[in-house]
Formats: sequence, C-alpha cells, structure tokens
Amino acid sequence: DAAQGEGPGAAEAHGAGFWAALGVGRVPLGLLLALDLLLFGGLGVVGAESLARWLPRSVAATLWLPVALVGGACLGARVARFVARRLPTEETYAVSRDALIGQIGRAELEVDARFGRAKVIDDGGALHFVRCRSTGPRIAAGTELVLTDRDAETGVYTAVVADLMGRDSAHP
Repeated sequence: DAAQGEGPGAAEAHGAGFWAALGVGRVPLGLLLALDLLLFGGLGVVGAESLARWLPRSVAATLWLPVALVGGACLGARVARFVARRLPTEETYAVSRDALIGQIGRAELEVDARFGRAKVIDDGGALHFVRCRSTGPRIAAGTELVLTDRDAETGVYTAVVADLMGRDSAHP
C-alpha cells in the first residue's frame, strides 16, 4: 500500500497538495487571504447583481455564494502564483547581535549597573530595542549612549554616554 501512495502520510500529502493548489506557501498568508477575500467579495457582488436581473435578490445571492467562494479561491491561487514569481524568495535585514557593538543609541529607560533599555539603529537602518547596563555612572532616559560590549551569556550590552566616547551622534 505504501508504494501506491496510500500508506502512512499519504493523506497529509494529499492535503498539502490541496493547500498548495490554493496558493498557500507561495506568498505571505496575509497577502493570500486579502486577495482571496477581495476576489470573493468582488465576484459575489458582481455575480449576485447579475443574477438579480432574473431572480429575487436574496435567491441570487444564495445561489451565487458557492460560485464566489470557489471562484475567489481559484483566482486568488492564480494571482498568488503570478505574485510569487515576482517576490524575492529570501530576504533578510537581520544583523548579528555583536554587530550592534559600537552603535550609537538613546536610553529609553534609565540605565544603571543592573538594568536599562536603549533604542539603537544598526548600519542598515533597523531599530533595535536592547537591554543594557552601565559600568560607570547612571545614564538618564533620553541620553545618547554607545554600546561597547555584550555579555554572550545574558545578551545584555554595556553602554556608556556617547559624549564620553567623543563621537558625533545620530539620533535613533
């Protein structure tokens, strides 16, 4: 039976094929759902209004509902295939945590020897909220700071006031 595709896992494979045919996995799910709902609504309105010329409006809408549902999903899958060919397959703007060392930020909360939080912009322009602490004096909220080190175990950065580093500032 397994050789004929009816063994364990065959039902999952058939289910996966069904979802793939509807466009799931080709584009972000939110985009696919928005497309499907837009097409479902558009087909529903146009079809029901067209049928309403010959049938009572409530009957036309009821008869056209399954057509709009299936048609919206099928058209959505076709549009998803079209869009998927034009979307990049992989894109990331992630930076390593150590790449934030040396970056200028702004204390979001007061930073002391035990706790603090800062907003830091990486070289790509992405905003990061990081936990940090000061080895020197307290750093007041809103003060510019520089991340100088990172504890690999806890992931907490060491920060100093930017003026103490003698750097120009870029406000995150």
